[in-house]
Amino acid sequence: RCGDLRLHDPALNLYLFDALVRPVMLYGVETWGPGELCMKTGMMGCEIVQRKSLRALLGLRAGTPNEAVLGEAGRFPAAHTAAALLCRFWNRLVAMPDTRLTKQAFLENIAMAGDSGGIGTACWARQVASFLDFMSPIVDGVAQHIDPHAMMAVLQRRYFDSVNCSDKRKVREWLQIRGPVVFGAYEPAGYLQ
Repeated sequence: RCGDLRLHDPALNLYLFDALVRPVMLYGVETWGPGELCMKTGMMGCEIVQRKSLRALLGLRAGTPNEAVLGEAGRFPAAHTAAALLCRFWNRLVAMPDTRLTKQAFLENIAMAGDSGGIGTACWARQVASFLDFMSPIVDGVAQHIDPHAMMAVLQRRYFDSVNCSDKRKVREWLQIRGPVVFGAYEPAGYLQ
């Protein structure tokens, strides 16, 4: 659509994607996302939409490694945004008064998550706890506040490590040209500014 409107500024295209496409793409991810995020194969549709948009913006072929596509645009996988939204939703539920019906359902879900078998293995809170196992969102059957900045730092560090340690030939070549991906220097390439 940007091409039809002759909007060719890359920074504007990135902004429009973030403002118009991403919210629709991740609508309700707080509820449907945990199971998808846990399976490691989930979020594929969202990731494909994001990468396809970036490939079109950058003029890259389909064979360009996903790491290079995201790296040139200074973007993280869509799952990172989904995790941030999920964390915010979790923290709102933790802070909610116990008298609210939503909080009572949340507490019941936390209790089911503690069930070592049966229905508890597939409940929403168990899926969140499984995905965010490095943050310990449930301790002794009690939901804990999650530090969103610490969670994002862990996810970003894991992503940077996976890119920098990649054994894919094309990713290694891209890193030789670009340099390693690191905190503070992960932003859109200069030609996109």
